[in-house]
Order: sequence, then structure tokens, then C-alpha cells
Amino acid sequence: MLTTASTWFFEGMFFKHPGNLAVRLAEGIVSDQTEAVDVDGTELGPYRPVLLTHRSRVVEIVFDHVWRYEVTREGRERAPEGRRLGVSDFLYELPDDEFDQLFDTPMMQADRESFGVRRWFLWTEDFALYVAGRSEPTVCLTRDAPDLSVERGATYFA
Repeated sequence: MLTTASTWFFEGMFFKHPGNLAVRLAEGIVSDQTEAVDVDGTELGPYRPVLLTHRSRVVEIVFDHVWRYEVTREGRERAPEGRRLGVSDFLYELPDDEFDQLFDTPMMQADRESFGVRRWFLWTEDFALYVAGRSEPTVCLTRDAPDLSVERGATYFA
């Protein structure tokens, strides 16, 4: 599902009992139109803007039995190391050492060994999420429309 879009924007998240984290993403659609982009007085491009429209799909990713999560405000600037979930450029299972550098504690080490906690990394255009949970997340298409009232930063494709 995630691989069928050019990119995704963070739409929202909520924590469901008993310890499930649901993350909603809205599809960014690449425009057919091109435009120049001004960066500090220098015109670059032409590039195609990425937009959220009434046609944008919304997906929900559910992580079961979440032990810890962190949301950071950073865009998709680099591909993380790790195993892709399917062929997705957006959702990865991280190796122990990369996640551990960020969030590991003696409690997390014990939980990982006792309960099989796995680490995930989810990139969007505007936020990155780190999630530690016990199973592979599920991705489902919703019938919801994206929230077009949210102000988002400009994103372009070459």
C-alpha cells in the first residue's frame, strides 16, 4: 500500500488500548504542472509540486503492543539503514544498534530480550516516527479524506 504513492504526509496519530499506536498518513500527489522554486534569490527547477487533494488517499498504520515511540519533526532527507517493510521507502525495521543509539535503556534491553520487541522507523515528508513494538505493523487504506485545512510545507519532485 505505501509503495503505491509518490510520498506521504503525516496526518495524525492516536494511542489505542491496549498499547496499539495508530498513525494516519495522507498521500502526496505529484502535480502535472511545473514551477520554478526560489531559494535565497536563486531560481531552481522546474519542479513539480506535491499536493494533498480531495483525491489523496489516507492510510492507517497500526503498531501492536507498543513499548515506546518518538515523533520528530524532520522531513525525508535520507534513507535510513534497515530492512524495508515490503518494498516501501517509508517504513523500515531498524537494526538493534541504530535504534539503541537513540532510545535504548536497560529496561528496553530487558524488554527486547524477554518479549521480542522490534524497532520500526517511519518517514513522512514532515515527520519521522520511531516505534518499538512486538509485531510487524499493519497498513490499511481508510475511506477518510485528508485534512486539507492543515498548513504544510512545500514539497517538490524533480
